[in-house]
Amino acid sequence: MNKNKFLKHIPWAILGIIGACCLAVVALRRGEHISALWIVVASVSVYLVAYRYYSLYIAQKVMKLDPTRATPAVINNDGLNYVPTNRNVLFGHHFAAIAGAGPLVGPVLAAQMGYLPGVLWLLAGVVLAGAVQDFMVLFISSRRNGASLGEMIKEEMGPVPGTIALFGCFLIMIIILAVLALIVVKALAESPWGVFTVCSTVPIALFMGIYMRFIRPGRVGEVSVIGIVLLVASIYFGGVIAHDPYWGPALTFKDTTITFTLIGYAFVSALLPVWLILAPRDYLATFLKIGVIVGLAIGIVILNPELKMPAVTQYVDGTGPLWKGALFPFLFITIACGAVSGFHALIASGTTPKLLACETDARFIGYGAMLMESFVAVMALVAASIIEPGLYFAMNTPPAGLGFTMPNLHELGGENAPMIMAQLKEVTAHAAATVSSWGFVISPEQILQTAKDIGEPSVLNRAGGAPTLAVGIAHVFHKIVPVADMGFWYHFGILFEALFILTALDAGTRSGRFMLQDLLGNFIPFLKKTDSLVAGIIGTAGCVGLWGYLLYQGVVDPLGGVKSLWPLFGISNQMLAAVALVLATVVLVKMKRTQYIWVTVIPAVWLLICTTWALGLKLFSSNPQMEGFFFMANQYKARIAAGGADLTAQEIANMNHIVVNNYTNAGLSILFLVVVYSIIFYGIKAWREARAAKKYLGQAARMLVGIPDYDTYVLHMQTNHPDQPPMTYKEFFRERQQARYGGDVTVLTGFLGAGKTTLLRHILHTQQEEKIAVIENEFGETPIDSQLIGDRATRITTLSNGCICCTRSSELEDALLDLLDSRDKGEIHFDRLIVECTGMADPGPILQAFFAHEIICERYLLDGVIALVDAVHADSQLDQFALAQSQIGYADRILLSKTDIAGESAQLIERLQRINARAPVYPLLHGNIDLGLLFNTRGFMLEENVVATKPRFHRIAPQHNEVSSIVVTLDYPVALSAVSSVMENLLSGFANNLLRYKGMLWIEDQPCRLLFQGVQRLYSADWDREWQADETPESTLVFIGISLPEAEIRDAFAGLKPTA
Repeated sequence: MNKNKFLKHIPWAILGIIGACCLAVVALRRGEHISALWIVVASVSVYLVAYRYYSLYIAQKVMKLDPTRATPAVINNDGLNYVPTNRNVLFGHHFAAIAGAGPLVGPVLAAQMGYLPGVLWLLAGVVLAGAVQDFMVLFISSRRNGASLGEMIKEEMGPVPGTIALFGCFLIMIIILAVLALIVVKALAESPWGVFTVCSTVPIALFMGIYMRFIRPGRVGEVSVIGIVLLVASIYFGGVIAHDPYWGPALTFKDTTITFTLIGYAFVSALLPVWLILAPRDYLATFLKIGVIVGLAIGIVILNPELKMPAVTQYVDGTGPLWKGALFPFLFITIACGAVSGFHALIASGTTPKLLACETDARFIGYGAMLMESFVAVMALVAASIIEPGLYFAMNTPPAGLGFTMPNLHELGGENAPMIMAQLKEVTAHAAATVSSWGFVISPEQILQTAKDIGEPSVLNRAGGAPTLAVGIAHVFHKIVPVADMGFWYHFGILFEALFILTALDAGTRSGRFMLQDLLGNFIPFLKKTDSLVAGIIGTAGCVGLWGYLLYQGVVDPLGGVKSLWPLFGISNQMLAAVALVLATVVLVKMKRTQYIWVTVIPAVWLLICTTWALGLKLFSSNPQMEGFFFMANQYKARIAAGGADLTAQEIANMNHIVVNNYTNAGLSILFLVVVYSIIFYGIKAWREARAAKKYLGQAARMLVGIPDYDTYVLHMQTNHPDQPPMTYKEFFRERQQARYGGDVTVLTGFLGAGKTTLLRHILHTQQEEKIAVIENEFGETPIDSQLIGDRATRITTLSNGCICCTRSSELEDALLDLLDSRDKGEIHFDRLIVECTGMADPGPILQAFFAHEIICERYLLDGVIALVDAVHADSQLDQFALAQSQIGYADRILLSKTDIAGESAQLIERLQRINARAPVYPLLHGNIDLGLLFNTRGFMLEENVVATKPRFHRIAPQHNEVSSIVVTLDYPVALSAVSSVMENLLSGFANNLLRYKGMLWIEDQPCRLLFQGVQRLYSADWDREWQADETPESTLVFIGISLPEAEIRDAFAGLKPTA
């Protein structure tokens, strides 16, 4: 390690030492109050160091992220579900999707054991388990076309565990979504402020989506500012409307109304294009989420409040009044999101991988977003710990636990108000006395004053954690911004939590829809098509219908629906996380990276121990405080039998309901155990098979330009042939291409009447040495062109179903695969494939088929694109049709036909060179031309001939070309990471504008030239030879595109110039 590398680690070492010291203070100073600031500093230090080192270790060593691999969003970009998304926007979407009720509610409830156990689990759990799971599942799914968790288990372990996992994961997802929806309903019911603000985020998100898509593509900063301003305005006017004598009551809805509205919204949003509402809405919500949490942290830094909750309370033994269960295993179940959560695996294998623009973004989004959620959980725990412990227990303990029945507060506005107030004072005094007897002294006056401060009639019977967090937020924000009273900040906190949770419901429903389509697709294959509206409606209706039913029953029936399944929420969530980590372990073994499986095995084993132990206790414990399912069912059955005539019909019905609920929970618990341990069994089986395999097993992956996984090959050679030196990267690439490709591919394009078929006939009649297969595309049903061509071709495949640029993902790919199949069977042989496009075909999607499809990109070698131009009609066609310009922009060779009629116009040739500066222009007479000029152009191979000519234009162009080319030259070395960042930023905003680009780069501290090229969003790079002694190193890049953002491109690369 040289001196510079050593020095750059010193600040991180100092930060780590600071974090360790703060954590030591939190853990070791018992029996005295300490500042909450210690927890904030310790947490931030742990997160930063973990992201800098541990996540980087996983990215580079364990998973080996590759920025040149095409992601599912790039390959399947359909503008609906698969959309390459700016990494910051996607971070916002992913964070908003995973950060639901868990990081807010779980840590607050866990505070009954003291702040120390929760803090330690949140920090250790997220670094070693939660963020690892999110990161790895996102990576694995992105390598498998955005497959769901169940589909990946099916692919890696077999159809039986796959079907089991699909069913189990979907069932758990339904329970989670119903629980999240119930919390949203309770937060928005009877709350006009919350209804107005939450509903306002929908049109704001629609505006942001349209703005980024059509009005100002790539201008994320602009739309962010606009969105934040509108969001703040909606929060402010929500408070105004809530106090308006007309609009306040008008927007005050019952819980059933909110329920049906929420179900309808979830159904529609899951079907709309993801760029239109889901991504911008989640991105918008992230500003509020992170803004509030960061504001809370800053407030704690400024106020330096004491942690009034003890570090450890007496309730670690499981006798707590809020919930029953000892520290082990139930603390690790109660705190899920923020430490580790299986729900995240469903999002990381649901919507997020379908939006990932670059594979290396997975670290920032997967690991980074989970760290942010953990910080939310830590701040929620701190907020609950800085208020009086007596107030905390008075708010969260159910009335039965405090020994009273809560008066009906809805009658406070009626004639019984004096009586209700008297009852309220009486129960408040009783609650204060009970809580004080537990050792947490609180007076009735303190409880009543808190209720008055936040504008509520009472703070008793506010279980669930959300009101407690809102009180903690109000305490801090009121002191920082005293202009607004406690009541404002309390209701702001409640609103914040509702919006926090709703975004998770959005993304969860969309992921649930994909899961149900995968599950039903095993029986009805059509339903697997995510781009089908009918299949999408069926999947969405099934998903929303199931969790909507549980939600509705939970709202109208105190003992039914989702409320009956609440005890399974935490346990099933953590079991799902264990399943995801088992899958990640199997994938690592198959990738021959067994030395790294401790990264996933350790957290998986810990979660399996915790969840199995917890379910065992909930199933079979006879301890009344544990409320085991079988024990409680038998207890209530005994009460019914012993009660006889003393019980009313309603009491008997309620008891029978409880019996059924406990048996239901017991049955589901056993089902979850069977699901998890079945997957473990098949995982171990797959592990053993992979280890015993004689050949190396490469992961299923989408690759660019046919470049296989060189790292896997090197590992294979080192493991199985240590005495043989592996080939170099270039040797490996060349050998794979020569050994596997089905033939060179030439694409003929050109506008209507340019003479493509005439040229093709000339090629087939002249080229006797090579056997040529042809794929031609016609609009009509009668293949006229194939009759004109004759029988010279080895095989002619005619595609007549419209334009192949519109059917790239199906008919063209099927034809290419059929040719390979026939060739492999020995039915035909061909050396070259020529694809003739229609005159109205866009070459871009056609070329992307050779980049994106896993088999096609490895078996075919895309040689070049030949564009024909009709010299007679060229100017009018180029003026009238942007498509004609695009066809020229993609070309490696431009052939000017009908020059015998129109002559070789220097003005036309110059116009063509303005459009595409890198392609030479040749005259074409009656289809005759030297074929040596057309073939073996290697336009899509990373070889030396990549520098474009720089023609000197002698006149000002009289026409406006939508398609043009620019050449960028840099006479200084550039950093590889900086170039990658520039390209990602350009592609995130202007990918649809860039038709072709190619270049040679001078990379700093590297002796070799770096060659790169791409088509729209797909690009790749390869190291070339070393710079020669007589060469002057420089970077030359050629960009061809539609309405090229020349200023942005030149400024971006100019910004790479090193400062003096």
